[in-house]
Amino acid sequence: MNPATPQNPPQKLQFWIIWIAMLGGLPVMQYAIAGGWPEGGDQGDVPASLLLITVAGIFASTLVRWVVLPRVKTPQTLLTTMVIGLALAEATWLLGNFLMSSDFPETQRNAFILSFLGMCQFVPTYAKDLK
Repeated sequence: MNPATPQNPPQKLQFWIIWIAMLGGLPVMQYAIAGGWPEGGDQGDVPASLLLITVAGIFASTLVRWVVLPRVKTPQTLLTTMVIGLALAEATWLLGNFLMSSDFPETQRNAFILSFLGMCQFVPTYAKDLK
């Protein structure tokens, strides 16, 4: 695409479609990729470094949503910031499932719940002024 070509700003519907697709994709991935809902309790203690890496995405996502996003001025940057925040929230689930062994099903469930709630905070009410 030629950088001189003007682009239409994203519309409110685009925000909603992306948010619904990413939020709805999380349970699908839980069942299709992770094999369903993890059952049982953790066997032993989760290493603190592994737990910190897993939940770092949700902390970063929350900062993006409540500190960065309200300061964004343009619709294009708003959409980009939303997608980054959603990806950070989803990273909590990804890391929780791929870094944690099957010995920690409770922690895997918690990573899914944190990720889901982190994505819920991005409900695009902030796009209300767009067409």
